[in-house]
Amino acid sequence: DRRHGNYEVFFTLLDKDGGRILPDIRLSNGVGFSVNVDLAYNGSEFIVAWQDNRSGMFEVLARRVSVDGAPVGEEVQLSSPGGFEDEAPRIASGNKTIGLVYANGQAGLQVIRFRTFEQTTLKPVSDVITLTDGNSQAVYPTLIWNEDHYMVAWYDRSAPVKGIYGTTLDEDGKVLVAPTALSEPGSNHSRYPTLLPLGDRALVIYSDDRDGNQGYELYTRMVDTKLMPLSKEER
Repeated sequence: DRRHGNYEVFFTLLDKDGGRILPDIRLSNGVGFSVNVDLAYNGSEFIVAWQDNRSGMFEVLARRVSVDGAPVGEEVQLSSPGGFEDEAPRIASGNKTIGLVYANGQAGLQVIRFRTFEQTTLKPVSDVITLTDGNSQAVYPTLIWNEDHYMVAWYDRSAPVKGIYGTTLDEDGKVLVAPTALSEPGSNHSRYPTLLPLGDRALVIYSDDRDGNQGYELYTRMVDTKLMPLSKEER
């Protein structure tokens, strides 16, 4: 609601032609901003997650939604900021868990965090795993489930190489592949990664300004499950 400075999260269902099946259903109920929404489906229910500052500081909340579009249970808090704000959440459904990744910190110094939860209760399964060292500004993570593991990617605004980085984890939060550079921008910048899971590999798409054409172009690269490149970076 822009008139009152509040934003809430709503859900609806569409048919195969894009027609509306349900009216908008409100999922959040707080004063302030409920923004940066993401959605996962675990085979029986939808899970909606967003960042919410009703407590005075952004944290990640979530709510389950039935296949018929009915909210299931109440809003659930998935993160505890601990003095710094949690932002830009992304979720994905694994075989037995829901994975969550988000950024925590302040301008100039942010870390990427990951945690898994039960699919039906949203109770924690793993501990909170911090994926970056906090010495740079790691931002805007993205997350997929790829056959038997989670894959996380993000970009870094202030590291010596300002590129795309990634890691993989299992459903218990164990890091399988340590954070690895996925792009090679040199002295330039790679930003805004998107991932597509393909089983024995994943497609990484991102923006990069290495061409010096007064803007960013889209690049792509294929990587294997160990995050080793299977292709060159292609514009």
